[in-house]
Amino acid sequence: ELKARLAKLDAACLWDVNKKLRVVDPEIRPVIQGLKMVGIARTVHCKADFLSVLKALHDANEDEVLVIDAEGEKIALAGELFALEAKRKKLAGIVVDGACRDVKGIREISLPVYAKYTVPRAGTADKIFKTQVKIKCGGVPVSPGDIVFGDDDGIIIMTEKEAEDMLD
Repeated sequence: ELKARLAKLDAACLWDVNKKLRVVDPEIRPVIQGLKMVGIARTVHCKADFLSVLKALHDANEDEVLVIDAEGEKIALAGELFALEAKRKKLAGIVVDGACRDVKGIREISLPVYAKYTVPRAGTADKIFKTQVKIKCGGVPVSPGDIVFGDDDGIIIMTEKEAEDMLD
């Protein structure tokens, strides 16, 4: 029910109601304009290696958003195949504080994907980093279970309590 109520709103409206919400750096932009993302954060911390992203994608549940702290690296840690699997699993979206690739394929899949950069170069698949830990994404803290809301205006991170208080 919370998701359905939030989905009727937009990021600017949420900010106008509560100016203490965490707003992700505006450099992290939607790959596809016109889509809305509302889901629960499943966090990943990694650097130049997407093995942990694959693990998080495998472990993810419906309505979750993969939130990836790639430390701003300009190496793709998500792409068409990741988006395709996320769509199959009914995830709400993917957010990368770093790069993605396969933009044309992502647009055809029509899953909300946000990234700071697009680049053809992919990371390695050698190292396991931490998942489901507090991370920083776009300069703001994100904890597993936070609500991630995104639209063309950007991404807002909030707790369930913050969302409920606003909607009430």
